[in-house]
Amino acid sequence: MMTTHSLIVVCHLLAMSLWLGGLAFQWAVLAPVAKQLEGDRFPGILFVNAAMGFRWVQWGALALIALTGLLQIMGLGGMKALPVPVHIKITLALVMVLLTLYNTLSLTPKLAQALTANDEALTRKTYGLLSAISWVVLLLGLGILALLGASGLV
Repeated sequence: MMTTHSLIVVCHLLAMSLWLGGLAFQWAVLAPVAKQLEGDRFPGILFVNAAMGFRWVQWGALALIALTGLLQIMGLGGMKALPVPVHIKITLALVMVLLTLYNTLSLTPKLAQALTANDEALTRKTYGLLSAISWVVLLLGLGILALLGASGLV
């Protein structure tokens, strides 16, 4: 029989998997396919539309991660009761959220504007920054999973 705590942990891990899996798909599959479809031109329109569609999944997953994370903290007796690896996880997760906010609220709209204006240089520059930040977020997320797995906390 699954306990309430187990259900919360499962939801937390599934939401994290959805978010990280979406990022991995976006950069490992979607970007190369978009580039192939558009030849030498920047793979813009397909990529921006997919990123805009994914942001609802991404932010839904993040909301579930935050909710289940808070429930876990409360269930374990508050922040003072948490082991050091969990404090590191929370800090890294907050960095991930801030970077994702920057990508969603600043870079993705900037990329869409650059594409609309047909500004190839700004498009490539913005895409490069967006891509780099997304890779950092993905690697931080995988790092969190590795940290908690190595600590026996997952």
